[in-house]
Amino acid sequence: MNSNGKIFVYNAVGVAVVILLLLGMRKTDWTGQFKDMNRIVPAILSGLVLYETAFLAPLLSSGTATLSVFSDEASKYTDSIISFKDCEEDRSVGGSSQLANYRSISIFNSNSNKMFSRFLKQQGQTVNYNYFAAWHTHSAPDTDAFMSVGTLFATGDYSMADFIAGNDNLNLYKSRYVLPIAFTAQASARDFDYYSLETATSGKDYFSFRNDWYASLFESFDEDYFITQTRGIRSEIINGSEIDINDYISSAQDQEDEDIRSEKDEDETGEFDPDDIGLEVMSSYSGSQRTVYRINQSLPVILNYDVTVQSGDELYVNISLPRLTSGYKVYLDGKLMSAFAADSFYSVVLRLGSYEPGSHVRFSICPDSDYWTYLDVNFGYFDEEAFARQFSGIDTDNIEIHEADDGYISFAADVKDGEMILTSVPYEKGWSCYVDGARSEVIPYEEALISIDAQPGTHEIVLKFTPPGIKAGALLSLIGFAGLISVAVVDKKRKN
Repeated sequence: MNSNGKIFVYNAVGVAVVILLLLGMRKTDWTGQFKDMNRIVPAILSGLVLYETAFLAPLLSSGTATLSVFSDEASKYTDSIISFKDCEEDRSVGGSSQLANYRSISIFNSNSNKMFSRFLKQQGQTVNYNYFAAWHTHSAPDTDAFMSVGTLFATGDYSMADFIAGNDNLNLYKSRYVLPIAFTAQASARDFDYYSLETATSGKDYFSFRNDWYASLFESFDEDYFITQTRGIRSEIINGSEIDINDYISSAQDQEDEDIRSEKDEDETGEFDPDDIGLEVMSSYSGSQRTVYRINQSLPVILNYDVTVQSGDELYVNISLPRLTSGYKVYLDGKLMSAFAADSFYSVVLRLGSYEPGSHVRFSICPDSDYWTYLDVNFGYFDEEAFARQFSGIDTDNIEIHEADDGYISFAADVKDGEMILTSVPYEKGWSCYVDGARSEVIPYEEALISIDAQPGTHEIVLKFTPPGIKAGALLSLIGFAGLISVAVVDKKRKN
């Protein structure tokens, strides 16, 4: 009411109208000129609900929706849609039809499932606290190639993709490195400890992790392509003090606090723990986490990192946290980049862009509270030459995609000894696999994606998805429909 009075009034009026319509539907003794209201009121209510759910809600999904007419949010969506359409009409990129008729647009908000969101979390993508949504917050050839992202929209320049078209809002790029929706990888990659970062209490370096991850997948990757920058970085804290709180706590008090933290961690593994699939345990970070405390309550805390650029490749930053952030904003050379709400997001990787070697970049973190807890802030650059050289060693010609549609994928695969078939399709119960017409097992890769085992040789693979419970649901729907008809017939006869 304080900040959006107009929206509150719209919603209050809307709720009142719905209540009146519901009360009107209960009234049976309309007379005179209102005798047709028994048919009119349900029609009005149905139209109102349809308008609300089918038109307003999708358009205003990131703002205060309902009957708010939140037009400034909607305009942002329409501008983006127009930009997509302009770029689509300018050039044809090819690939299987998905968003904007391009293969895998890089702008997405994944609500696939918790395990897939947790999978993206290990790549430093922004994932919310209960794994119900993940945002593709940075482009990098390794993650994009793995997820079959063939086309990227960006609001600025991106040096590791080929420019196709653009306008005042968006630039369209074609990826140089794309794996098909299904590809072969080393079967031993299933043994890779993909969730090791969740148990690491120090050295939580997402750049090194991605080097190791690709090396586990493809034999051609035997050299680091994400290079952590260890020199040319100067940091300072403004209006804050970074202290080790353990220095000011007695051993007895420290043990008592440790017991409390352990009990809290045990409680958090219970039924209502939103992070019921993650492995982070807050008490395990007590000896490695760093906390910055605000000095002047009237001013914000600022962590400045002045980076002397070492390479002309794309520069990235990794903000490593014990678990969830206590809330902060990040700035690049004084310009706001992103904001992360308290108790909402995990560690992240952000792309800062490409710069001339020897130039200087200032990256700033501004916490929104009296203290901010973190593990480390790492900078690194993506050695595109090293990645391209090793990526060229991946055999992508051994997979031929025949059809990739919603819930149905068919392709031919030439599998070598020691290889598995890996896909960028999120695993769900309901997927079935057929290898040369025979039913085969679907094996979840890291509990998140579909993988398949097949004997060496050429095979025809078909993946089909049938939602679990659909047969039972259809049967119950038929029973309900039949029951509704029966009740209507019986009611009609009673009236007669």
